[in-house]
Amino acid sequence: MRNDFLDLYEHARKKGFIVTVFTSLITLNSTVLKKFIEKPPFSIETTLNGATKEVFEKISCVEGSFEKAISNLRKIRGAKLPLKIKTKLSKNNIHELHKLKKLVESFDCEFLPNAEIYPRLDGDLKPCEYRLPLRDYPQSDYKVADGCHKVNRAFAGKKQNTRPNRYFRCGVGNWLWHINPYGELNICTYVREPAYNVFKGDLLEGIYKLSNYVRTKEFETESECRYCKAWEFCQSCPGKARLEMKNEELPIPYFCELAHRIAREEEMYLK
Repeated sequence: MRNDFLDLYEHARKKGFIVTVFTSLITLNSTVLKKFIEKPPFSIETTLNGATKEVFEKISCVEGSFEKAISNLRKIRGAKLPLKIKTKLSKNNIHELHKLKKLVESFDCEFLPNAEIYPRLDGDLKPCEYRLPLRDYPQSDYKVADGCHKVNRAFAGKKQNTRPNRYFRCGVGNWLWHINPYGELNICTYVREPAYNVFKGDLLEGIYKLSNYVRTKEFETESECRYCKAWEFCQSCPGKARLEMKNEELPIPYFCELAHRIAREEEMYLK
């Protein structure tokens, strides 16, 4: 989308960034591929949401995109570049689940399905219409919420539940950060307030201020989330609740039900 992509890529590498490139693969050209071969990124990540042209292009809304994506996947694999293929499961492609797994693995990649779908950042709920009904959520190897609770538990451990007032229960403000193109530092992509402008101030000062906010922020209501024993398995958070429920402390019913279901299946309820 940007004619100066390679300039940005080179600059980031020279600055010492560990660069991961996210791409639809639709516009990947020979010039960019040559640069990747000369100076490989840490990883190239793409999303394969359909195993057939019909489903893939229904989701991408770009005619001819399936053939281009598959062709460029072959080129990347042929060049032995580091590749990660992700899959967003929805009502549009769940019927192709096993075909998708086979296609992804044909490129010698791990199948990484995920069914988390959230509102747009402007609060538009349209994307949520494509969420899988909970009865259709994948099981066993496709338990998409499994990775979420592992991250949460690694961060906080079971003792976290003894601190019910803690508002943020993930890695935001600790090892997760987001800076947008306008220099605004946020604790994550979903929580855009408070913000700190790194163009006008000092990055370390911004990190300190926002970290302090995260560590001191507590629940202000008797929210169900405050005392929930299934929080480790929950894909919701204050930022997502703000978008979907218009209130950061309200549980999102869809993810609330999913979290309790996974907790029951795993027999991991905290005592």
